Amino acid sequence: MRVSQYLQRPTIAVAYLQLLVEILGERGISAATLLAGMPVTEAQLAQPETRMSATQWTRLVMRALELTGDPALGYAYGLRMRPTSHGVLGYAVMSSPTVRQALELSARYTRVRQAHFSLHLVEEGPRARLEVRERFPLPVLRSFFYENMLLGFARGHAVLLGRDLRDFPELEIWFDWPEPAYHAAWADRLPRVRFGQPVNALC
Repeated sequence: MRVSQYLQRPTIAVAYLQLLVEILGERGISAATLLAGMPVTEAQLAQPETRMSATQWTRLVMRALELTGDPALGYAYGLRMRPTSHGVLGYAVMSSPTVRQALELSARYTRVRQAHFSLHLVEEGPRARLEVRERFPLPVLRSFFYENMLLGFARGHAVLLGRDLRDFPELEIWFDWPEPAYHAAWADRLPRVRFGQPVNALC
């Protein structure tokens, strides 16, 4: 299947859009404003079975960034991500008896929720790294998608362990780009973040 065809397939659950609508609503931006002229309607937004294509989701995020003027929207989104946003996979991860099993489940079944990314669990001695890789190059919004996914995973695992992200010295997030200007304003709400790394990962 060609990449262009793949991007048009409805693979992304509307639960992710619902969270974006919630965040924008708190900033005074209505769902109607976000969805005006977009390929998803308010009626579809209310239906749990609705799925969006990667192209539709990208257009909606671009609109949200335009409306908010907030380059750190990926951080805000990731820190609000609830494990239950991932549906059955989220509940399965929350029910895992160990962190290892939670990571293994995430790596094995993430395509059920995020078909255009893959996860790989790498173990090195006492450390483990959950690497996130795009299945094809992302021409836009690359940092937004990695930020929200990795911060969302970090928050989910902190919840699983009953920990606070700001008091979790074993946890690190790796990004493969230079530190952005907006990071400093968010640093005290995040675990340790390293930039310029060889991979994008939760460590």
